[in-house]
Amino acid sequence: AIIGSGFCASHTMLINKPTDPGKGTSRHPLHQDLLYFPFRPVERIVAAWTAMEKVNRDNGCLIAVPGSHKTELLEHGYPDWEGGVNKAYVGIMGVTPDVKYVHLEMEKGDTVFFHPLLWHGSGRN
Repeated sequence: AIIGSGFCASHTMLINKPTDPGKGTSRHPLHQDLLYFPFRPVERIVAAWTAMEKVNRDNGCLIAVPGSHKTELLEHGYPDWEGGVNKAYVGIMGVTPDVKYVHLEMEKGDTVFFHPLLWHGSGRN
């Protein structure tokens, strides 16, 4: 077992990210999943993301900010992006363009597990 006994899956979703229409609206801004989880304590929550196909920088792979899980749940809202934003996606307010993130390029079926306060998002598809 990865995490032992006494756990349950409490929330699942599938995000279908179609090809970007040229405005950048397929981007998913940096956000924290805890915003969407109505349960606590945070120390007992693990988020997971599974690639349904090969993902890389060209098709909008996941990005994450190392160490950002050590922050509190921050204020989220719609980013002020040129070209518009997909109203299904909110992001952390006040994130500066110089934030240091890593690209999580993955093969189909790969899964990454992370803390629900980790800042993460994705680029254009």
